[in-house]
Amino acid sequence: MVRCHIPNLPDCTASKTSLNVEARDPDGDRLIYRYEVSGGRIVGAGPSVVWNLEDLPDGEFTATVFASDKKGGETSSSILFKVATTRWTSIVIPCPVVSVECADNYSVGQRAVFTATVSGGDGYTKPTFYWTVNWGRIVTGQGTTKIEIEHKEKWGETLTATVSVGGYDPSCYSTASCSSKILE
Repeated sequence: MVRCHIPNLPDCTASKTSLNVEARDPDGDRLIYRYEVSGGRIVGAGPSVVWNLEDLPDGEFTATVFASDKKGGETSSSILFKVATTRWTSIVIPCPVVSVECADNYSVGQRAVFTATVSGGDGYTKPTFYWTVNWGRIVTGQGTTKIEIEHKEKWGETLTATVSVGGYDPSCYSTASCSSKILE
């Protein structure tokens, strides 16, 4: 989610700010947006809305957007603002650290297991996981932190699994990989 910066955008005032969401569905499905705020109200619908913060007392307020498709996939992102008597500042939410663990090697025919770990970031985001592999077939776990890959032949080759973690600020680098050698 990106907040406008006063006075750079004409629709920003001391009590209103634009929220612009950049989200993509891996399958290309149309996304539906839903917002939750801890103060004020959202005006509009879709990926670009106005967060009206009129008459709020000093304090911290959160806006969370949920982007979902009609197939059950959902991701979210939050932004935290601090209101201090006509002085508005946005608080930078740290990016998560994404890593993938795997064994050094697997035997031909043995299912390869890859596990993603996400640490840091904000406490509001429910991460989503989308895996890709350079060869073989993901047999279980797509959309979760752990996958199993079925692979046949190609001994001597390297099998690499990459996870893309969604739900965080798009400027965060949220992709990690791990590689294993396939032995005869």
